[in-house]
Amino acid sequence: MRIIAAWARLDGQRRWRSLAALALLVALATATVLTAAAGARRGQTAFDRLWARTLPATVTALPNQPGFNWSRIRALPEVSSLTTFAVARYLLVGYPPTDQNTGFPPGDSQVFRTIERPVVLQGRLLDPGRADEVDVTALFPTIYGKGVGDTLTLQLPSPQQGQNYDPSSGQPPRGPKIRVRIVGVVRSPWFSDAPGAEGAVIPSPALLAHYRANLMGVHGDGYINALVRLKGGEAAIPRFRADLARVTGRSDIDVWDNLALYGDPVRRVTSYEAACLLAFGLAALAAAFFLIGQSVARYISATVADLQILRAPGMTPRQATAAACAAPFLAAVAGATLGIAGAIVASQWMPIGVASMLEPQPGISVDWLILGVGWAAAPLLVLAGSAVAAAAALAAGRAQRPARRSVFAAAAARAGAPVPVLIGTRFALEPGRGRSALPVRPALMGAVAGVLGVLAAFTFSAGVTDAAAHPARFGQTNQLDSFIGENGQDPGPVGPALRAVAASRDVTGLDDALIAVAQSGQVSISTYTYDPVGGKRLPIVLTAGRLPTGPGEIALAPTTARQLHATTGATIRLTGGAHPVAVRVSGLGFVPEGPHNDYDSGLGHPRGL
Repeated sequence: MRIIAAWARLDGQRRWRSLAALALLVALATATVLTAAAGARRGQTAFDRLWARTLPATVTALPNQPGFNWSRIRALPEVSSLTTFAVARYLLVGYPPTDQNTGFPPGDSQVFRTIERPVVLQGRLLDPGRADEVDVTALFPTIYGKGVGDTLTLQLPSPQQGQNYDPSSGQPPRGPKIRVRIVGVVRSPWFSDAPGAEGAVIPSPALLAHYRANLMGVHGDGYINALVRLKGGEAAIPRFRADLARVTGRSDIDVWDNLALYGDPVRRVTSYEAACLLAFGLAALAAAFFLIGQSVARYISATVADLQILRAPGMTPRQATAAACAAPFLAAVAGATLGIAGAIVASQWMPIGVASMLEPQPGISVDWLILGVGWAAAPLLVLAGSAVAAAAALAAGRAQRPARRSVFAAAAARAGAPVPVLIGTRFALEPGRGRSALPVRPALMGAVAGVLGVLAAFTFSAGVTDAAAHPARFGQTNQLDSFIGENGQDPGPVGPALRAVAASRDVTGLDDALIAVAQSGQVSISTYTYDPVGGKRLPIVLTAGRLPTGPGEIALAPTTARQLHATTGATIRLTGGAHPVAVRVSGLGFVPEGPHNDYDSGLGHPRGL
């Protein structure tokens, strides 16, 4: 050990620049790989950790019925907690009305306490008794430039506008202006940002209590819906559906399974993001093997050549191997330690994508399982590579062997290739000899892997960009939509207005879609009618089968089909209308996005189902 330590000290003094470069390479590789691995693990668990901490609602119940009596639902034995919210809108003064997310005003103080108790990212939770306090979601300060301590002005609709007020209509609200202060930035499964969102304002329950006529209308005929937490979690949803239908006499109330509705898609996306991060980490690891491996091999080759002098006085091959490996191993330990520090600092930018919108503890995070394994593995890999290189160099001795000629370089020379081509070919394919010898196959493999990786990245980027720029790729073939009437009542003669729109030369497709909710087993399904106006059919994208042609046929959206385990040709039973009906699935395809569904959930059917 003494001679090994002495040699390591001497070698470190002579080649400290090479060792410092090796340590930096190890640090960079360790930080990159471990940041990606820890970020992938953190992102994949973000939703589950948020769900576990925030007392989330099990279901969202949406009767959309004026004067609905929620006290009977609160009394159901399976209900642990229930909080209501008003389907009402208001305006943030000073900002464009489009895309404003002013949230649904909470209807009682149970929210934030017994259900949907959010994590507080900054500031504090609002006081439920003060109408002049609001919380916001995490994206709001970034998009609007207003954070904790700043003020906003809310303008409410007049009682005559009430629940029907829509900020995106361009019609200004005519109610009072209320100055509110942002007191906190919060996050829970219900109070979180979605991709493409611009942040949301979360008002106090006192807003609805003090300005009920403005938000619910002069006759108080607005909708109050609810978030419900069940004692048995998802397992209690079938019982809740049955009890809800029994108590209300309605089988068409839309009941969202929040974990399935939000959690399943989020988990798929975050798992994909985690896989991308892991792929990046593995690519960085492969690049590190080639880059650091060549550096180690070259360093060991030079060190073994010097150690040959000590073989004569009696240094054994084992001692020579240990002496050659000591300095690179110590440099790798220092580099790995620096890399761990870098990974900890970089963790503040993790996780990425959708997972970043659900992370309950943003900022620096130390995953000691990943970091500990990485800290041990990096020096051991360098040690193993050094040992293999040293053993190979000692076994080969210092005898000069003829340089291995490349077959391709020889063929190029015989073919009379230009001198630059010949020299370039020899540099790329011939390892050389002596101290200048370098392995060429790892370098070639690394170059091939790098080119393939770059091509794969550009191909993937082009696919994502194309899908984002062309919504028709995922079935959204319309550019505009409008809601006319509700609860089966139209405000006036709709037919002439629709025919006038269809007569426009700029309109290529128009669908008079009636929207309702049906139930099939434990799945709530938003339904749309296919009813073209003026012979101008809206394009419908199918993934299997054909469009329904008769009253007994439907087209199912992919996610709903998966939930029902239904395929083309299957027969399913629907309830929610006057009588249960059995319908045949003629095709699978996308439906329009609506208030209660995404493009991949719901069903379409001809008028008269």
